[in-house]
Amino acid sequence: MNFNDANNATTEVDLYGGYGGKIENFSYDLGFTYYWYPGASSAAQYDLWEVYGKAGYDLGVAAVMAGVAYTPDNFGGTGDAFYLNTVVTIPGVDKLSVSLGAGHWMLTQGFKSQTDWNIGATMKVYDWFDIDARYYDSDVSFLGNLADDRFVAKISRAF
Repeated sequence: MNFNDANNATTEVDLYGGYGGKIENFSYDLGFTYYWYPGASSAAQYDLWEVYGKAGYDLGVAAVMAGVAYTPDNFGGTGDAFYLNTVVTIPGVDKLSVSLGAGHWMLTQGFKSQTDWNIGATMKVYDWFDIDARYYDSDVSFLGNLADDRFVAKISRAF
């Protein structure tokens, strides 16, 4: 990642932990994430942490999840921030699902609040890992190419 600045930040490392579970069709997830930007100047105020909570319900034909995250010192010194999001997942054939999501950042300082959205598909591979291919976009225009729409492929494993 190129942050287009003189702070030497080239990488974002996300460290997280949490607890989630399921009670019949109801699911929940509570957690903590630390976003670390190795090499960035501390004056840039890039590093941050957040706490989050999510709740969902599986309706059979689709699953709906809503969540909120809070950080007291958002990226770049933009103050307190809340992120509200929702995701709808539609199961497909075998181990393939399609989902779409939308989120809204509420920032207290600096940048204006912003909205993002995505659509994509996830495939479980041998119940061992997931492959996700997704298109992302937002209403952010003031950050230049850092906020351009993009296609992202990801391989993940949760345990």
